[in-house]
Amino acid sequence: MGALLAGVFLVCLCASLAVFVIGYASYLNVTLSGNILDGNRLEQLGEVFHPRWLLGLMSAGIACYFVGLVGLVITRRQAEKSSPGKV
Repeated sequence: MGALLAGVFLVCLCASLAVFVIGYASYLNVTLSGNILDGNRLEQLGEVFHPRWLLGLMSAGIACYFVGLVGLVITRRQAEKSSPGKV
């Protein structure tokens, strides 16, 4: 279970880093390519970092964290019940 959660968390982390790096490259391309006010260049900057993707990946990472935390609490309680003299 831990390996699965760690794998999902790492996939979310790597995907969010990839989205950020690609977005940053697009941002630099738009801002350094000349007059930013020509055409719709300025409007393009609002979506270069794909905020919905980043929020979705962040939510999945937080969900993995809380699922792991709940699993840890359940495992600890089961261990305490099985050996009441040892903590």
